[in-house]
Amino acid sequence: MEVQASGELRLAFADDLFLRRHRGLGAPVVNQFVWRFAARLPEGALDAYAAELARGGLARRAVPAVVPGARRRWVPHEERHAVDHHPEPLAADAAVRTWIEARAALPHDPAAGPAWRLATAPLADGGRLVSLTVSHAVADGGALLDAMARASRAGTPRRLPPPGDLPLLVRDLRDAGGQVGAVGRWVLDGAVARVRGGRRAAAAPAAPASSASSTTARPARVDLPDDWAPPWCTVELPSAEVAHAARAHGGSQNAWFVAVAAGLVHRTGRVGPHEPVPVALPVSTRTPDDPRANATRIARVQVDPALLEHRDLGGVRAACRSAYEAVPASREPVPLALVQMAPDRLLRFLPPPPAAAVLASNLGAPPAEVASIGGVPAVAMTALAHQPGLSAADAAATGGGLLAWATDVGTTTTVAVVALDPLRVPDVSALRGHLEAELRQWVPAAEGRWVA
Repeated sequence: MEVQASGELRLAFADDLFLRRHRGLGAPVVNQFVWRFAARLPEGALDAYAAELARGGLARRAVPAVVPGARRRWVPHEERHAVDHHPEPLAADAAVRTWIEARAALPHDPAAGPAWRLATAPLADGGRLVSLTVSHAVADGGALLDAMARASRAGTPRRLPPPGDLPLLVRDLRDAGGQVGAVGRWVLDGAVARVRGGRRAAAAPAAPASSASSTTARPARVDLPDDWAPPWCTVELPSAEVAHAARAHGGSQNAWFVAVAAGLVHRTGRVGPHEPVPVALPVSTRTPDDPRANATRIARVQVDPALLEHRDLGGVRAACRSAYEAVPASREPVPLALVQMAPDRLLRFLPPPPAAAVLASNLGAPPAEVASIGGVPAVAMTALAHQPGLSAADAAATGGGLLAWATDVGTTTTVAVVALDPLRVPDVSALRGHLEAELRQWVPAAEGRWVA
């Protein structure tokens, strides 16, 4: 945990990375949850919910250190924000899409605030949408779920640890020293690993040269509008049909979702049909009463194309299990503490890291207190991540990629996908076509409800 001996909470590497995006090093990332309710919410329920959020784990801002090399600090920022009430019912899918996108496009500032926003809009069918948007610097999925659960319970807000009695200058000096020590440990661990690896390599027989090569052609240039934004779509499926498909093919709902995500990558053409698909799987390292903003690591699995061809979810599940088990021993390719210590002007010259072919985040079934507001259960929940201001050129420079989420609420499984691949998936129509085709392979009888 990124907590100093004094108890003070400093920005973790991921916090800092997402904060820098708000300062021009890439496009900001805004996480969003959207609840869909079939019934009206009690009068004042959203205002009370917002009041709880305003004094919980999201109520923080990042302040700079006074010593070079020390990390920024999280400090309480209990600023109350009014709920944004949309006056007119949203009647068409286009109106729903516009409203959802507009919530994420509003300013979210983890340094000055506001870092989060709550909004609601009535639906023409009598239902209601509620949107919670948060800067990724302030909360990952686990932190968001915790904040939502505590807001529903009321009276149990997450508090940041106090800074302690040491002067700020001393605290910053200690933190800077800790960062330097972390870099030194990374270098030493790497040297030890290379020595051990060299001994093993010398004792092992030579491996045959690999003849594998990428069959993926670079996509042709396409004409994109100046106001291009990453396309996204979300579909609600009967949970019973999804569960049946998973069981019928020897796997779990998570394995089904990973297979769907990998299948989408093949359909977009980023990875050739006979090549394994690299899938990034978020893994929470969050502990009880954990105040960190971001506490997620990534497991990486290569999904064999034969498993997808035969719809072998048992094999997909086993591959995912191996990837999860490898996370604790994995080592970052660069010392993160050193990157975090570097100034913006230096990092600006570094090439952007390549995007994952697909990140598949299965949130499963959140607790009832997360899937309800004011005691009213939602009929569906959607998770999304937006990058306001991301240009097609910047998205293409990272190689493109997909982001996918699955959420189970009540009898509904919601799948949402964002495409950061303007050359292969230029618009919503293309993305929806790929997702429809992939889902039809698994749940052919299910009638999906396309939310937007």
